[in-house]
Amino acid sequence: MIISEKESKLLIDSRHGKRVIEDMKKIEEIASFTLGRNISNDLHDAYFDSQQYDLARKYSYFRIRGRRDGHFITVRNKTSRVGDDIIIDEVTSPLDDKGVRIALSSLADNITLGGPPQMTLPHFTEIFNSIGLEEVLRVRIERVEREIFMEDIKIGKMKADVFQYIAPQTFGPFFEIEVDSYKQALYKSAKEFFSELSTKFGTVAEVSGTSKYVRGINIAYGLTF
Repeated sequence: MIISEKESKLLIDSRHGKRVIEDMKKIEEIASFTLGRNISNDLHDAYFDSQQYDLARKYSYFRIRGRRDGHFITVRNKTSRVGDDIIIDEVTSPLDDKGVRIALSSLADNITLGGPPQMTLPHFTEIFNSIGLEEVLRVRIERVEREIFMEDIKIGKMKADVFQYIAPQTFGPFFEIEVDSYKQALYKSAKEFFSELSTKFGTVAEVSGTSKYVRGINIAYGLTF
């Protein structure tokens, strides 16, 4: 599944993170917007990259995600900025033979692979190793998602995350609120919601354009992407 979305994020001050996340679970409305019910999920992400961090350099990533409803593989191919907003193109598929082939094809459009994928290898990670990718980062995320409505129109989704890096070192937790919109016609409304959200938590939050992957790579390996 190819997804194009507008993403806006607030990174919450660690001293106030738990309180803000708990507040976001209880708030029913912000300005002219209402929020749907809380949907909780526990996510486990593993990120792969080359030894030269070719994906991180492009603000892209190659990720396997474990969730209650299954395992998925994602390639983020393109990230562009419009002001404080981030427009993202990514491909997500179930983690199976077909999904791996789709992901590898998408990945080949983004970076030069370190060789042809050896699809007969018994483990997916070995297939990724065969093209020069190694697991470089692992993250655990406690997420609460809520749909955002303006009157009866669903304009997007809010994700309140508590996340911690668990490999190659343990560090965190970090606290983040993300607003996503998936239809261009609704981008303006999602931006208005995000502006209200930023105003509400402005003293303890800052607008962030950094993905969890790039942030973790920079901290774990002392890089500055």
